Amino acid sequence: MELKRRFIALNLPTDAINEIKKIQKLIKDKNLFIGKFTELENLHLTLKFLGEITNDEVDEAKEKLNDISFKIFEGQLGEFGVFSDHFVKIIWIELIGDVFELQKQIDEKLKNLYKP
Repeated sequence: MELKRRFIALNLPTDAINEIKKIQKLIKDKNLFIGKFTELENLHLTLKFLGEITNDEVDEAKEKLNDISFKIFEGQLGEFGVFSDHFVKIIWIELIGDVFELQKQIDEKLKNLYKP
């Protein structure tokens, strides 16, 4: 039984990826971050981090999420920041829009499997 880090995410549209590319360049040019930037093809919007789980647990989560429905939504990139000023490992970018309703539905469906 192999455990793998899993999360639920949405792919980003090309225009958002292009804006993030500009932000990465700005951060790099100003030497604000030393490390590896996420490749553009790996950029995503994390909706829920599930932790290290088995394939069986993935299947169970998929089954619970099957009946979620939501409207197409638009969003805008907002501010960006870090989780820790002492050790910058992840830089996040805020999404402004109606994605929170989808997040709530995911949390509700998985509430007995994972902490919201």
